[in-house]
Amino acid sequence: MPAISTEDLNALENPGINSFEHISVSSKPYEWGLGSTKRTAMIRENLYSKAVVVKDWAEVLSGIGKTSFRKNVKLDVDRARLVTESYKETQGMPIVIRKAMVMKKLCEEIPIFIEPGQLLVGDPNSAPNEIRWFPEIASEHMLESIQPSGGYGHMVTNEEREEILEICNYWKDKCQEAAVKSAIPEDVLPYLERSLQNPCFYANHWACGRNIIGFDYELLFEEGLNNRLKRVESKLAELTKKIVDGMQDMGNEAYLEKKRNWEAQIICGKAIIRFAQRYAELALEQEKAETDGVRKAELKEIARICTKVPANPPETFYEALQFQWIIEIVGRYLHGPNNGSGPGSPRAKFAPRWKAGWESRITRDEAKELLEC
Repeated sequence: MPAISTEDLNALENPGINSFEHISVSSKPYEWGLGSTKRTAMIRENLYSKAVVVKDWAEVLSGIGKTSFRKNVKLDVDRARLVTESYKETQGMPIVIRKAMVMKKLCEEIPIFIEPGQLLVGDPNSAPNEIRWFPEIASEHMLESIQPSGGYGHMVTNEEREEILEICNYWKDKCQEAAVKSAIPEDVLPYLERSLQNPCFYANHWACGRNIIGFDYELLFEEGLNNRLKRVESKLAELTKKIVDGMQDMGNEAYLEKKRNWEAQIICGKAIIRFAQRYAELALEQEKAETDGVRKAELKEIARICTKVPANPPETFYEALQFQWIIEIVGRYLHGPNNGSGPGSPRAKFAPRWKAGWESRITRDEAKELLEC
């Protein structure tokens, strides 16, 4: 990204308010950002735009155009590599366990980072300028896209291109796209892809892996993941004991479904906690090397919070935001494709606890800055 100008830095000293009146008269309403503090304005300034770029939208609708990304955006190969490795390692296991092991591997091994000045940590990509992809959902389109002449050709190195081809070769008959296509009558298949004869834009959205995700934060905030894990472990132990003692009257299929689902929940819960702990460890590493006293204190606080949540219930507004963000990153963005929506308004999640005590422990300006982060 280009360096921020002196003019913009001066403007950041007095960013004003996020009102229509302000932005309508501002000489540079979007170039330097509209954060309520210099910190959040700078964070916004350094964001990478990852929206696709098209020269002619009509060509895309007709199926002959190519979408691309801006030149400074790279393709994240780490996620695709780890997912593929995990599925190879768990061949033959129940699918619910295989998916849980994917989450475990991603949470434990995907590269992480903390951006300068950021107070809330967590990202589903390996670097700020990278965009992830999901070979387990669809991979065929990548074969052409990553070629030098393709829309993603500028986003990968030659070595990464070769690795992606190997990953696609593994998933060509195993991904969700292949499974769906194999079940659709041949005379219907031509209508699933865009072309001059079939410009429909929505016929193949199953290839996006879209789903509706919602998390019960009222319950999560009340318990924390550790308490939920204890309950699942207790249920699993109770089920095993009843089966061994002959006290449980259920078929093998019902027993295995319960057992495997609870085992998968335990794997996933521990993986999410570990993901947060990795950020705590990284924050402490950065804190040791940091020379600015204010930033050292901030990194130390990030480490404390990520050690605490989401393993345990949040007790402050800051802890609750970090709790929520870790859950969203892993469950909504890292482990599965985004369904096009965000986590929703924080009002319903935070308002009761805000009135019950959080309000007295943080100023509204501090809360606003955290929300902007």
